[in-house]
Amino acid sequence: MTHPMNPHPETSAEKPMPLIAISGKPYSGKDSLAEILLRHLPGWRQRAIAQAIKQQYAQEQQLNVADVEAHKATHRPGLIALANRYRTQDPGYWLLQALELPVDESVQGLIFSDLRLRREKEILQQRRCFCIRVEASQAVRAQRGQLVAEEQQTECDLDHETDWNACIENNNALEALQETVCQELLPLIRSFF
Repeated sequence: MTHPMNPHPETSAEKPMPLIAISGKPYSGKDSLAEILLRHLPGWRQRAIAQAIKQQYAQEQQLNVADVEAHKATHRPGLIALANRYRTQDPGYWLLQALELPVDESVQGLIFSDLRLRREKEILQQRRCFCIRVEASQAVRAQRGQLVAEEQQTECDLDHETDWNACIENNNALEALQETVCQELLPLIRSFF
């Protein structure tokens, strides 16, 4: 797939930038799935909706983003509060910030691995985004990391959504996820775009 430079994927008159968005509970494997997809989709890049939130939070807390990332579970309530402060005025605020960032001409598609809200999903679906839900049991997720703030809207708003382009179960080892991606998910993505 080759696409011309598209500085603003959502407003270009040219063919829109292909987009993939991944949703799931904390530690369900969203980033792992994105990493696997990136290995199989040359020219694609990952762009986090939460990166702008983390940058602003780190600045306000006089931290660096690496510290926030290293202790994400500790900072999650503060990150959620900051994000919600802006989402109260516009539920799609952070996603729209991420979509506005320019992309290099070599980028052929973007993967958002942190889709959290119905409004974000609606915005992306209007842009013909391939939306994936990753599911993992609470027991498996708790083995992968500390579960906090799961009752927050940002962690449960998409739990009952059913109109995904694909749903992936990720209760096993990374190899099983890689196999699912190669055998089932990649053919769906390639036929979608």
